[in-house]
Amino acid sequence: MKGLTNLLFAAALLGAGYWLWTHGRAGSAFDPSKDAKAELREALAAARRGNKRVLLEVGSDACLWCKRLDRFMEADPAIRELAQKSFITVRLDYQAGRDLLAAYPPITGTPYFYVLDKDGALLSPQDTDSFESGDSYDRGKLLAFFQAWAPPS
Repeated sequence: MKGLTNLLFAAALLGAGYWLWTHGRAGSAFDPSKDAKAELREALAAARRGNKRVLLEVGSDACLWCKRLDRFMEADPAIRELAQKSFITVRLDYQAGRDLLAAYPPITGTPYFYVLDKDGALLSPQDTDSFESGDSYDRGKLLAFFQAWAPPS
């Protein structure tokens, strides 16, 4: 009986830990408590000041591919620098951002990109499935995407 109790306790701890890891982190990449409309307004203002575009990245902290994409982009210096130089990124939780997303073409899965100009006009909806390679992402395809949508100098 003691073994069963320990097993149930361990399972409860793992379940609680997983929930906190995927949902309960304030300040997480796709924080559902953020005001998406206010974040987008701030991003557009920053894009106008810096002659950049806005990359609206739609995802969820429970999305494995969203985490892979963020880690991949952060680990590659060329992609990271190009993205930071050319875009203001807003990470929008899919569930929390439904009202904001209603203004754009529907997403087909997460992660999903919308590229906006500095005035907020949609330039490109982009499913990120085409960037996948095995259980990761294709560097060349991501670089080409960011180069294609970087604002003109």
